[in-house]
Order: sequence, then structure tokens, then C-alpha cells
Amino acid sequence: MFDLQTAPALVDLALECRVGLALVGDPYQALPVGHAGATASAMRSAAAPVELDTAHRFSGPECAALTLRMRNPSDRDGALTIAGELFRRGQVQHVRCAATSRLKRARRRLPSPSAFGCPGGTPRTSERPAAGRRRGQISPARGRRVIGRP
Repeated sequence: MFDLQTAPALVDLALECRVGLALVGDPYQALPVGHAGATASAMRSAAAPVELDTAHRFSGPECAALTLRMRNPSDRDGALTIAGELFRRGQVQHVRCAATSRLKRARRRLPSPSAFGCPGGTPRTSERPAAGRRRGQISPARGRRVIGRP
């Protein structure tokens, strides 16, 4: 998936490199997580769009059928029925507000503290004076990386 801000950069790069783009995506899948306009626009202007209509990545035929129904519910009651099935299957997480939901998603995407060499959960800082810092170390006074110094 790509968003509306990434799409123009991708097209500019393709034009600059004189290459074509083959995009694979599902604008219906993007709707719950963000704007799907970039994918939909690419489909409308594609020279040879292809639409796939078979689901292959699900745990069974019931799950595949449910996701296909979820893409285009017949009406409000149909959407509520699908939502109830997803909830009973344990595939929906209930949160009290949108901010809580965004926070939970963001936390799942963050790398673990050990990715930064910090088993305790906080970035390490050097106790040496700033003049003695090496490139890539974090300045404790300012909380940012020293990039330009050798």
C-alpha cells in the first residue's frame, strides 16, 4: 500500500528512470487503515488493469468468504452481521476511542529497545563531554544524535 503523499514521488521516480509501474493492491483493503485514493486512481488510469477475485491467503473457506463479504456488504444490517462474525472469531479488537486504537497500532510497529542496543528500554548516552563524542552517539543534553563530528 502507498498513500497520496507517496504516489506522486513514485510516479516522478518512474518517469525519471523511464520505467513502468506494476502496482498490486486492493483499494478496499486500505479503507479501514487510511485513504485508498492513490490505489484507486492508479487503477482508473492503468493501461491494462487486472482485477483478481479469488482469495488465497486465509485460514479456510469460511474466512475467505467472510472477507469477500466484508468488502461489499449489502446494507447496514449486512455490515453489522459481518462485524459480529469477526468479533466472535476474535478478529476484532474493541477500543474505547480512536486515539487509543492509533496508539496501540503505533506501539506494535515500534522496534524493541534492544534494536537500539538498550536492553533496559532507554537509549544509552555517553558520559563523555560533547567535544569527545563520536559519530552516532546520542547527546544526553539535547537528546539527539551527533552526526557531523568525527
